[in-house]
Amino acid sequence: DELRRQAEQIRDNTVAPSSRAAYVNSYCRFISWLLLSHQNLIPDAFAGRIGDVTGLSEKQLRRRIKPLLTRRNDDPPVLFDNLGAEAFET
Repeated sequence: DELRRQAEQIRDNTVAPSSRAAYVNSYCRFISWLLLSHQNLIPDAFAGRIGDVTGLSEKQLRRRIKPLLTRRNDDPPVLFDNLGAEAFET
């Protein structure tokens, strides 16, 4: 646990706060798009924590997603193994 904490601290120091904010905003936009367009790519557990999104604007949805984003490997917001090019084809 101590080694993990130190590694996270080092990683935190390698990205400027403004860059981190831009990355998180991009992640939130991507996840909200997936949630609305390809919900099958969002794990049920993560979608459950977001809750009912009926009637929410994209901004409101991003506001719900942002605090749920963590660096835990056991809590992915996207089923990346299932994400393929077809998700981006319209």
